[in-house]
Amino acid sequence: MPLSSGYIDQIERNDVYYDVHDTDLRSKIGEPSGIAQLDSSGLVPASQLPSYVDDVKNGYYANSQFYPESSPTYPGYFYNNEFYKDIDHTIVITPVTDSYYYDISGDTYYTYDGSAYAETTAPTAMTPENDKIYVNLAADPAEIYRWSGIAYVKMSSGDGGLVLGETSETAYRGDRGKTAYDHSQDSGRITSAVASGLYKVAATAQGHVASLAAVQKSDITALGIPESDTNTTYTFAGGTNKFTVTPSGGTAQDITITPSIANNVTGSGTNGYLTKFNGANTITNGPAIGTDTTKYLRNDGTWQVPPDNNTTYTFAGGTNKFTVTPSGGTAQDVTVTPSIANNVTGSGTSGYIAKFNGENTITNGPAIGTDTTKFLRNDGTWQVPPNDTTNTIPSAYCDTAAGTAAKAASCTNYNLLDKSYLHVLIVNANTSASAI
Repeated sequence: MPLSSGYIDQIERNDVYYDVHDTDLRSKIGEPSGIAQLDSSGLVPASQLPSYVDDVKNGYYANSQFYPESSPTYPGYFYNNEFYKDIDHTIVITPVTDSYYYDISGDTYYTYDGSAYAETTAPTAMTPENDKIYVNLAADPAEIYRWSGIAYVKMSSGDGGLVLGETSETAYRGDRGKTAYDHSQDSGRITSAVASGLYKVAATAQGHVASLAAVQKSDITALGIPESDTNTTYTFAGGTNKFTVTPSGGTAQDITITPSIANNVTGSGTNGYLTKFNGANTITNGPAIGTDTTKYLRNDGTWQVPPDNNTTYTFAGGTNKFTVTPSGGTAQDVTVTPSIANNVTGSGTSGYIAKFNGENTITNGPAIGTDTTKFLRNDGTWQVPPNDTTNTIPSAYCDTAAGTAAKAASCTNYNLLDKSYLHVLIVNANTSASAI
């Protein structure tokens, strides 16, 4: 308790009175089983109180330890005056002023002063105590830990709540727990035991079994399955050259087998041999099968290497000749004499059609132009083909009473007279008509 001003001759502690002037009593101040001190505020220092009285410590959690320093420790790889997250030195850690950095590869600690890294001693971790709460100020919001006696165990998610998860050291999500509880309390579910059997099942919206009904025969036939067994089972009993067929629901029938052995093949052979006929219906060993991949079965029944009857020809060209060299033979020169008896000679001018000027000589024909109305005529000239479709019918076959004499003469307006048909024969540009 705080002391008031004045003089005190005695202090009562546990029914024992101490003389404050006793020098031996003064040596017990702040000592175990002695007298607690007072700080400048008149309070007992936290160091002289039980841990459960002052059970919260602030610090910085890093590398599974709590540190009293105001800067956390960043593990990484120090290389070329930089800290990297990975050993391949590809991901740079952005430095924070007055923070500790631990070089994993060199087991060395560094600090960063805002401009460069400097090697330093390792920060001193707090000594963990039971019944203490540790607040990690490096997290935002702060995380709460407690020392389990072996390791620091997180107690909150950083926002003052519980740590959620699916382990023995975490709390389970309430929404999921409520879903599971509601599912278990489904009022429509069956809660009583059911005997074994074949049932029709109805389910609730939660997926629980709501009702069971024993399957009836009518349920099966409704699926198209026949009510009775429509299949026929045949039982076979063998015998000498016969077998007996007994259908379910029927009469047994004996079926006699008369084997045809007129063309049966008899004989035997040895493994690894081809088979060959040794008579009409008898077989025996043929040639033995071997492993030589160069031999083939010859017509005489033996394995032989086929002779090399292929000939390879090598050709070498020359002037009016080529040389043929067969494999296994002598080179032969073959002379080529070109036939020029029917060669065509001559020359012409671009833009002209070529024409023969003698038996094997060509020269210029008619020139090709741009007139799209002309065509090449048989006489070798470009001409406009005549229009032979416009003709004149003689006035003798025109009705002069139908119009003027001019119309009648040109027959542009005419009627047949007393003729039922008119045959018109057109020859070039002349027209002649005759009655049929």
